[in-house]
Amino acid sequence: MAVSVVISDPQFLTREGISSLLDKEDDIDVTAVESVNALERNLDDHVPNVIIMDYMANGTGVSKVEYIVNTCPSTGLLVISDDSDTDRIRKVINSGVKGYLTKSCEPEEILMAVRMVSKGNRFFCNQVMEILVHVEGNDPKDCDPMNLSSREFEVLRLIAQGFTTLKIADKLNISIHTVNSHRKNILKKLNIKSPTQLVAYAHETGLVKSKKY
Repeated sequence: MAVSVVISDPQFLTREGISSLLDKEDDIDVTAVESVNALERNLDDHVPNVIIMDYMANGTGVSKVEYIVNTCPSTGLLVISDDSDTDRIRKVINSGVKGYLTKSCEPEEILMAVRMVSKGNRFFCNQVMEILVHVEGNDPKDCDPMNLSSREFEVLRLIAQGFTTLKIADKLNISIHTVNSHRKNILKKLNIKSPTQLVAYAHETGLVKSKKY
């Protein structure tokens, strides 16, 4: 069954560019709308697997993201935006979006994000991860989060949420050995010595909501 995608972006070039990219894929059905109002009307008739939107370009802010997440819990919301405000990006991600890319991402990354989000997985590009993981005052030579892959970032979040290695492997459909390899790479790249410090780091930087765990 094809993945159904609805794109909402008032910028013609962005909207048509993403539509053209997705239209080339046999397993993706895409619909493009100009405004959030049009998106909401579309949702009255059809709930897609994935919604792609830019809350900044639409001028709707975080509140509209939260509204869509709550209104369509079975739909994966993928944000593609050039917002650079760290606090706002964290709020958007913590609102429940499944993915977040910047508009400078490569086509392959957009396609990967759509397919992962459609399956209920999360996907964040490296530029967004760099913003999320950055801690003011850290020496970038000692902590280089932009080198984390999207998979390593997902493993990091699951570790911080209390998932065991076995559960992470099952959730991400990878082997236990692969999870352990990711864990070692994360510790090395972030210059963190223990899993306990890793969990604390994830909470302090806003990668997970501390109040939930």
